[in-house]
Amino acid sequence: MVEHLGSHESFVDAGSVRPGPTYADWLWLSGYRWNGAIVCGEGDPIPDDTYTPRSLLGRYLHWCFDYICASVPEGIVVVMPRCPESTYD
Repeated sequence: MVEHLGSHESFVDAGSVRPGPTYADWLWLSGYRWNGAIVCGEGDPIPDDTYTPRSLLGRYLHWCFDYICASVPEGIVVVMPRCPESTYD
């Protein structure tokens, strides 16, 4: 079930492909199931054609970012720039 994070190997010069769970795999590994609706706990794998809330996708993308940041080579620093408050007005 584990496939890749990041770019697909068919993309040219897109960076390295990292092993890791797909979104569907991550949902399962994180305890999300299908029991007539998306639930945490008992149930079946969430069907591929099911709309999942954006909040779940956001959690997956946050997990991916943390996973990638935790595995950067020594000497590489990940910097998160902050936008000025006025950007959101």
